[in-house]
Amino acid sequence: ASPTPLTRTMSTNTNHNSTSSPKTNQPQQQMPLPPEEGGDIPKEDSTIDVLGGGAINEKERKSRVPDITGYSTNNNYNKGGGSGTTRSTILDTTKTSQSKFDPCHDKSHLYHALEGLERYPNYLSRWSTNDMDQIEKALEQQLVKVRQQKQSVQERRNGIHQLVQSMLEQTDTEKPSRPPVTATEPSKNEGLVDLTSLKTLRTPPTSWEELLALDILNPSTVQAILKSKQFQKKIRKKQKSFNNKTSRLPPTFEDVLQGKVNVEIDPAQLEEIMEQEMFDVYSLPVFTEEFCIKLQQYIKQVILHSEREEFAYLNLGRRIVDLDTVGLGWVNDLLLHLIMRPISRLLYKSSETLDELDWRQGYIAGYAATPSQEKGTTRHRLVSHTDDSEITLNICVGDNFEGGKLQFRGLRGTEEGDHGQTLIGDFEPRLGTALIHAGRHLHEVTQVTAGERYAYIVWARSWGGSRSQTCPCCWLNRRQGNSCICGARWN
Repeated sequence: ASPTPLTRTMSTNTNHNSTSSPKTNQPQQQMPLPPEEGGDIPKEDSTIDVLGGGAINEKERKSRVPDITGYSTNNNYNKGGGSGTTRSTILDTTKTSQSKFDPCHDKSHLYHALEGLERYPNYLSRWSTNDMDQIEKALEQQLVKVRQQKQSVQERRNGIHQLVQSMLEQTDTEKPSRPPVTATEPSKNEGLVDLTSLKTLRTPPTSWEELLALDILNPSTVQAILKSKQFQKKIRKKQKSFNNKTSRLPPTFEDVLQGKVNVEIDPAQLEEIMEQEMFDVYSLPVFTEEFCIKLQQYIKQVILHSEREEFAYLNLGRRIVDLDTVGLGWVNDLLLHLIMRPISRLLYKSSETLDELDWRQGYIAGYAATPSQEKGTTRHRLVSHTDDSEITLNICVGDNFEGGKLQFRGLRGTEEGDHGQTLIGDFEPRLGTALIHAGRHLHEVTQVTAGERYAYIVWARSWGGSRSQTCPCCWLNRRQGNSCICGARWN
């Protein structure tokens, strides 16, 4: 495909109140959705450490059909209430003034309460003691969840840090152990991994010259960036009083890596390296093949080392590998500041970010025809889903596979994305090539039929932009306008 002009037309749903009210005494029963549209996920695929399949890591969803009294009729629904009061007890006393408020189980009730607490002085003065007990209990439950997950995450990160240090302390003469070759898996002579070489991955470059010398980024992409006007500034001296004052110089590599400057890439330069693969989805070369192989080897060695008895509790090969936890966070920073922020400013600011990207997470996800914990290939495929990001960068770092295409099915807030049944287009991953797209664009990974597929994914968010102006519901459905309770009109 030939390069296309970097223009982007966004179709959005701006009607915040587009639902119709059901007729009285006629409950609206909804058909269950398939997993790829957000429906129930089979229990065997919903566990975070399950190998194989293609489910996303989400809680099991339970559709609840309200009856004419407004109560849930789902038999699987947790009927526990606050202060020992159960749902069945409340149903037996509907003729009293007993409140149906249940923020411990109804998420919408919790959101209503939080909005009221934030908006109105003395909000709880109109509430009964029982209802205040309920909101207190619900908030305490969330606080317990935060503390438990925080402790678990910190313990896991500490364990991975110890694992990586142990791996790096191996001598160069020690042969890294390899996973056993199964009867269904052909033997491959991959050679011993140079651990000394892998150690250098943890140290970021300090200059543009060093970046080019290390063969990390594709040369054409680096040149397109460095040819932009921002990097072509000459040293000019201005006479002011009796002192010579030097004007702004081109950004240094360290300033870019630390996010001290906003990189600006000329659209004309981007058109030389970017292609529009389909609506809202663009590709560009990012990594060299050498760096992809080196990165893949590093991750495989970390996972392989985690199979040792003292680190087996981490189950590292059954989850995605976060690059920050294994000492490669600088690569995430590089991609955010040098690639994602300047491109999103040109293509996605008016529709997705509304401001600068200010948060990122980068991780490696593995897929295989035969999922393996020892190789970190946890899935066969991945069902249609959206990311918890404004912008996603998806880079292929392993090309020894068949299948595993990326398919896109439309943006949330558009007719295609809301139904998720129309295939907008697909893309066959290429080593070192990145796709950049809106996180709320429905996409999936098809079945890997042979070999192992590794992808380096970077999620980027704009907490100072779109997420500061929309509630979770409006954000997920990409509603725009001034109707959201988190927007300026209401605040």
